[in-house]
Amino acid sequence: MRYFVTGARGQLGVTLVDMLPENSVFAINLPEYDVTDIETMRHAFDGRSVDVVIHCAAYTNVDGCALNPEIANLVNA
Repeated sequence: MRYFVTGARGQLGVTLVDMLPENSVFAINLPEYDVTDIETMRHAFDGRSVDVVIHCAAYTNVDGCALNPEIANLVNA
């Protein structure tokens, strides 16, 4: 099984990536990959055979989410 993990250096992503078999994970994170940019994400998938996508990327700043609900929704939804 091949896994595609967003937010790989975040609170959840770090632990998850460590638990998955090393050669089965393609892990992405900011700043290289912005999950709110569709073209960046299309490029991330190019040429990759993926069975499971696990979206761990998150906007966790509560005040920031309240001030920027559109961005929070793009990242967290």
